[in-house]
Parts: sequence; structure tokens; C-alpha cells
Amino acid sequence: MNKISSYNSYNDILKTLPHSYPFVYVDKIIDIKPGNKIRVCKNISIAECYPRYGENVFPTELLLEVFSQAAILLFFTDKDIQNKKITTLLAGVENFNCYGTIQPGNFVEAEVKYDKVISRAAIVTGTAYCKGEKIADAKFSAAFINQSEEVIKNKNE
Repeated sequence: MNKISSYNSYNDILKTLPHSYPFVYVDKIIDIKPGNKIRVCKNISIAECYPRYGENVFPTELLLEVFSQAAILLFFTDKDIQNKKITTLLAGVENFNCYGTIQPGNFVEAEVKYDKVISRAAIVTGTAYCKGEKIADAKFSAAFINQSEEVIKNKNE
């Protein structure tokens, strides 16, 4: 993964996230305040929608993935960690609420901010909007593992 302090293109997002198509759920960075918060955009296409409630809709459950990927992008703006090999993990979800449906052709704007960062973990909140209305919110934790350090020692060695 490439760690950079600003994202100027979709390719910068692809270089940073450990995901690849079709599992990238951030299309554009709208605004970023390094180490604090990020606003991202997800464009919804018909290919990502599934029949539900009698119509084709984007699974709102996937907004948790939008939040998680935005948190990864925010994390890698920290200059102290840009040259380190770090794996990010979704450690737990405290709450996740969805408030409606998202149609093909809509775009979702999501804001993710760090509530608290402690050593190798963070408490994160995310809020998503579609057509100006809140569509989802979540509070979750993320963990960061430095791959260049020995994390787990095999006791049989």
C-alpha cells in the first residue's frame, strides 16, 4: 500500500486501500483533515444494486465498508506512519444503524472521524447521507498492526 498525505485521484485511493475492484467503496475524497476526519463519496451504479423491497437498491449494510475504507484513507495521512507496512483491521462494531434505501444513480456522502486514537487502535464514528438525508451511522473500532514488527511469537520455536 502506498501511504500518501493527500489524495488527488482515484488511483491514489487504489494505491492506498488493500482492496481492489469490485470491492473498493470509495470513489472520491471530498475533504480531508489529516488525523481528524474525512468526507468521501460513493457513486451508486445499477451493477451494485440488488432486488429488495420490490426494487433495486444498494445494500445499506455495505455502508459499514464505506466507513471502514474511509477510516483507512484517513489513517494513512499520518506522516509518522507513511513509510511503515501497516495492516488495518475492523476490530468491532458498537452500533450500526440504517435509515432508508439507496437507489441506482444516487451518490452517498460519508463522513468519518476519529473519536479517540490509542496506540494501535481507534474509536471511529461514521455518518452517511444520500440526497441530503442521513441514511446510516456507525460507531466502530479499528486496529493497526505494524507488519515490520513481530506481532505474534510462535511458542514452539
